[in-house]
Amino acid sequence: MRFISIVASRPRKKKVGAELIMWELGTTYSHVSWVFWSRDLTKPFYYESTMHSGVTFTGEQHWRDRNQTVFIRNFEVSDDVYEEFLSSAMDRCGEEYGFLQNIGIKISNLFKLGYNIFGNGGELANCSELIYDFAKIVRLEIGIRNPDLVTPYDIVEACRAV
Repeated sequence: MRFISIVASRPRKKKVGAELIMWELGTTYSHVSWVFWSRDLTKPFYYESTMHSGVTFTGEQHWRDRNQTVFIRNFEVSDDVYEEFLSSAMDRCGEEYGFLQNIGIKISNLFKLGYNIFGNGGELANCSELIYDFAKIVRLEIGIRNPDLVTPYDIVEACRAV
């Protein structure tokens, strides 16, 4: 068996975008990431979508220098599921970050649209959509049906409900 986690975090240094996200969501976190754990659970491998690097794996020290963990939820999966997820995750590395998607979420909420005017149908992913896209692998049910509208709050609440 192997472990994969979802972690919610906030930046160690103040960042305007993160502050706006936390204010809008009413949370103490602004970002969510996947964590693939080494077999002995001593080494985390952070898989995330960020504005400065898109979809990528981030080294532990770089991640910890930038982020403060606020919430973590661990999932136990078989070796086969772990390998399948890791392979799929690698295939997505290099995708661009969906920055406008975040603005579209606010516009959708403000005008009660029910869709994201900057939705991209999965071509670009913000951090929450990257979690959403792989949630079924760890049997996590996220109540939002449109991946272009999912937020870190939705991800954390789905994790808490398990």
